[in-house]
Amino acid sequence: MACIVVVDDNLACCRTLTRLLAQAGHAAVYLLSGHAALQSLLGSPPDLLVLDLHLGDMDGLELLERLRGHRQLSALPVVILSGVMDLEVQRRACALGAADYILKGLDWRDMLRRIERHLPRAVSSPA
Repeated sequence: MACIVVVDDNLACCRTLTRLLAQAGHAAVYLLSGHAALQSLLGSPPDLLVLDLHLGDMDGLELLERLRGHRQLSALPVVILSGVMDLEVQRRACALGAADYILKGLDWRDMLRRIERHLPRAVSSPA
């Protein structure tokens, strides 16, 4: 079981994704702002972060850049989950160290496979 944090300012998206991750056997929680995420992640880093790009208080790429500046979070796997289809934004996310860039609306099973692919090897995935 992995600990996965979802950061998105859309409460419905957060609830849906954390419920689906929990059904897949993961401990999943959500945070609704970039600043809350930064504070929480510094206190207790998860196994993986799922991050939207449009947050109410901060751009998701800005949060990713800040995470990479903290020694304890610099290697945290971050999967971007966004509706932004701009190729330049996707390239920038990868350049900042995003492990993957998933477009919202992807089939749930495919999304789960792609998220789990980036979990640290020490964390066993549910069967």
